[in-house]
This record gives sequence, structure tokens and C-alpha cells, in this order.
Amino acid sequence: MLTRQEIIDVRIKFMTLLSKTGIILLSLILTNNLLFLFFQDHLDLFFRINLLISAAIIVFIGFNHFFGSRSYRRRFDKAQEIKRETHRIMQQVLNGQHLTSCARLIVNLIQQTVDINGACLVWKQNRIPRIYYQTGIFSDGSLALEILNSLNSDTKETIQKKREVTVLALSDQEKIKGWVFLGQKKNGTRFEKNEYTLIDAICSDALDLLNSSEVLSQMDTELEKTRSQSYSHEHFNQLLMNSIDESRRDLSIFLHDEILQNVILLENRIDGLHHSHKIDQSAYSVIKESLLNTIYEIREKSRELHPFIVEDLGLQQSVQSLKKKLQNNYNVIVDTSFDLGMKIIPRQIELAAFRMIKELLNNSIKYASVPVVSVSLKCADHYLLIRVSDQGRGFDLNDTLSTASGHIGLLSVQKSVDLLHGLFDIQTSLGNGTTINITLPLDWNDERDNQHHLSG
Repeated sequence: MLTRQEIIDVRIKFMTLLSKTGIILLSLILTNNLLFLFFQDHLDLFFRINLLISAAIIVFIGFNHFFGSRSYRRRFDKAQEIKRETHRIMQQVLNGQHLTSCARLIVNLIQQTVDINGACLVWKQNRIPRIYYQTGIFSDGSLALEILNSLNSDTKETIQKKREVTVLALSDQEKIKGWVFLGQKKNGTRFEKNEYTLIDAICSDALDLLNSSEVLSQMDTELEKTRSQSYSHEHFNQLLMNSIDESRRDLSIFLHDEILQNVILLENRIDGLHHSHKIDQSAYSVIKESLLNTIYEIREKSRELHPFIVEDLGLQQSVQSLKKKLQNNYNVIVDTSFDLGMKIIPRQIELAAFRMIKELLNNSIKYASVPVVSVSLKCADHYLLIRVSDQGRGFDLNDTLSTASGHIGLLSVQKSVDLLHGLFDIQTSLGNGTTINITLPLDWNDERDNQHHLSG
């Protein structure tokens, strides 16, 4: 079946391997001839040098393969590490502790300025007083609450005399936004004038700092809300894409198993009528041609809706089949390279990768105007590495990836890569060709995706 459908191109793969082997052998022969001219009287040394050169070539090929895989892995791991670090920093920024941290700094600064037995900072949030930081005699919170309750009925002087504390208001344009409660000096003396001056200066700066922190906290709340909505939308997009893919699969099965079979049955009936001479030759030819065209179009549409060949034969053979089809339909050579080993690629990754490769190849054929397009698939550790490149006209990256450019294909590929938590890299410029690298993690699954969103 594979040979009949021209899926496995043994000849081209053999020629590629033969050419590489031929270059290595030719290099060895030339090197040996040169060495023999210099060491023909020392054959033992000649053979040792030959052995050393052969070993060096083998080591070079091995190291090239090993470090090539590791470079891809380091690149992907570094990107993932940056994402994790960004997430950690965002969590620290969005933890809502700006006001608490500022209050702690202010209270500690006051206590370093004046040796007192305790201090407390109260700030109004949404017009409700809230204790943000307290030390010493205010540590249990009861004294601060008593003072807050007394502020509505007693004057500041009465409160200070009754509870032996100092109450300083943090006011902004005659609007009180908070208070600083100070205990007594530990040596039992009163506050001196210069100490009051320093504390007033601290409170004035504290008011500006707390106002700024409050604005930042509000911005953080909005940012967290936006971030949460972004994750929800991303998760929704993933579920929507899965649903669309399943619907396309069902529609493809319906076209192939129902509509196509009915059309084929109709074709057989037309053949029967023709053999029974119940329909003339001219009418038969017209109907027959129309039915054959319809059968072809239904088959193509069914394959386009859902590539069952990927499920049946795997990613490598599916790309080979796509290669054959493109080479037959267009004046182009698709140069393929595979290094998938024995890796098991999840079904959803295979389907997504095949669709990406198909879209990128069609883009190269349509826009690049080149005779050769290269496709490389490689499994390195737990990643699938895809590269599609051409030496065509290239394009302006900023203009092409804008939503107004009309290049929906590249945008859809980028979105698919993002939903699979992969990396999408385009290297291109006008007149210098295009190389697109895609890295997809092979351990991706729905459960991992859900955990990713829940952790956000």
C-alpha cells in the first residue's frame, strides 16, 4: 500500500545518504593519498594516522549530534526558565503587600529615629481604616482598635491623655487618609521639638509613599484581573480548538463514510444503466465525469478537514505523503530530513505538527517563489523540533504578523504553538529567505494544560 501511494521515497533518501557517504569517502581517499606520499616508508605510522583520522570523524559526528540536541534543549529550557521567573516575579508583585511593606518600613524608621515602646500605622482602604503594621504596646491590636473607635467620639487630645499615646493624622488636602499611633519614649521623657520635626517629616513622606502604594495596589488588582482573564481566554481557546478539531473529524468521517459512499453507489448505478443501454454514451460520459470530479473533491475535502493519514501512518510518513502531493501538483522540490528515532509522539502533537508543516509549506510555495523548500523534523530529549526553510524572497516580519496583513496562516501557526506551550521563531528579511523553527514539548497533554492554567 505504501509503495502504491508513493509514500516512502526510498530512492531520494538513499541518494541523500549515498552523497554524504561519498563525500566522506572521497575526503578519506584524498587524505590517504597525501599521507601515503609522506609516510610510504613508515607504513605503521601511516595506519595509525588513518585510524586516528577515522576515530576523529566518528567522534565529530557523535559530538555534533549530541551537542546539537543539547543546544535545542538548552534553548527551550532557557525560555521556559524565563517564563517561570517572570511568573514568580509577577506573583511577588501581585501579592497585594505593597501597603504592608511600606507601613513596616515607616514604623521601623520612626522607631529608629525615636526610642519608643511601640508604634502603629493605620491606613484607610476604600474609606475603611485598616491596621497595616504595629509593634510594641500595639502588637496585640487591642489598643489600636480602642483608639480607632475613640476617634469618632473623643478629640485627639483626650485620646492622647487617656491612653498615654501620640496620635498623628496622615491628611491629604484636609482629608484624613490614615494615622500613626506612637507610644511613650522608653526613658519616660516627652518628645523634644526636633523629634517632633523629624517625625512630621517622616509622616509627610509616608503620606506620599502610601498614596503611591495604594495606586500601585489598584493597578496590581486590575493587572491580576486582566492576567486571570488572559489565562481563562487561553484555556477557552484550547478547549474551543479541541472542539473544532473533533467537529472537523466527525464531518470528515461523515463525508467519507456517508456522502462519498452514496456518490460511489450512484456512480455504480450509472455504470449499470450504461451497460444495460438505458442511457446513451454522451449523457453517460457527462454524468460519469461529473461524478468522478465530485468523488475526488469529497475525498480531498475529507482529508483537508482531518488528516487521518497521521493517525494511521504517523507523522513522518504523513509528511512524506504531503511532500509527494506538493511535488506532483507544483513545480517544487520538498527536501525532507527526519531524525525522530523511536520517540512516541502524542496524537495531538502529531496532528498539530502536520497542520503547521502543511501551512508553512503552502506559504513557501505560494509566496517564496523558490524551487526547493526544506523540512526537518527531529526529536531531541522531550521535544519535537520542526524547521521549514527556503531561500526565497523573505518578508517584513512586523508587517506580516500584524492582524491587518491578512496572513492568517502564520498567525494561526503561532497561536497553535502557543497553545501547546512551545516556541515559535521566524528568521527572515526581504531578499534573504525564511527559516521557521518550532519547538514543541512532547510531554504536553490536557491534564498538564489544565494544571498550567490553574497554577496561574
